Amino acid sequence: MKFSSAIVTSLLCASTFVSALPPRQPADSVLIERIPSADSFDGAKYTELEKRRGGGGGRGGGSSSSSGGRGSSSSGGRASSSYSFSPSSNLGGRTRDGSGTPPSYGGRYAGGAAVPYQAGARSPTRGVAPFLLPVAAIGFFPLLWLYPVYAYPYVGYGGYRWYEDGRNRTANVTCLCQQYSVCGCDPDPEGNQTALALTLTDGAGSGAPVNTTQVRVVDFGDGNTTAYINGTLDNGTTAAGGTDPSNESQISAAVQLMANYGGYWVAAAVASLFLTVA
Repeated sequence: MKFSSAIVTSLLCASTFVSALPPRQPADSVLIERIPSADSFDGAKYTELEKRRGGGGGRGGGSSSSSGGRGSSSSGGRASSSYSFSPSSNLGGRTRDGSGTPPSYGGRYAGGAAVPYQAGARSPTRGVAPFLLPVAAIGFFPLLWLYPVYAYPYVGYGGYRWYEDGRNRTANVTCLCQQYSVCGCDPDPEGNQTALALTLTDGAGSGAPVNTTQVRVVDFGDGNTTAYINGTLDNGTTAAGGTDPSNESQISAAVQLMANYGGYWVAAAVASLFLTVA
């Protein structure tokens, strides 16, 4: 009996130590990149860091590529803040019913994406590679840009075409996504320009592109016109059609309980065993 009591006492101590440890990150979860505060952003320090890393695009792309098609990961023991629908998540991808900014342009997001993704990654369907622009370079787009912006040039996709003043016209298209955000920039895979036309014409679906809070048209002269789209989406934006929860109410009560109090169940079980043996 003394031997058994010693073992049980040791197990109880060990379980108490385990319960005090922070919860483990599940093997299939993806680390969510948190948005730093605007006050803490140091542009000069950031630029120097990106030079040492070899550019900004690779960092966002590396962590996001696994999130776009992730929607089937297990939810066992995860805190609600670790899901893609969380306002602190910039992963995008799919959830059960979708979350965040709705796809308002023919079932697509501003910029043409059917499934949002992390800004800085290559676009999901056409693999458009972005480059990083400082905020000063996009002064023509009067928005409150807090961080540098990834530019996705839609080169090689025909641009946006319309008929005006008796002749056909074409505008190059570049889509912009703020760093640390969810992105909707992706050329329409069917090539029918429906989402692009709705975005550039403020919902009209045809005609010349117009300046809105979402679009800026810049004429560089010599017939060179470029339409810039703000493809930045709210953090926590996901498309419907996945298996992960879209909101906290879809996380089962049992899972939430385990995520919050998992370590204590072990201690309680060992304590119960100790009382039974005693």
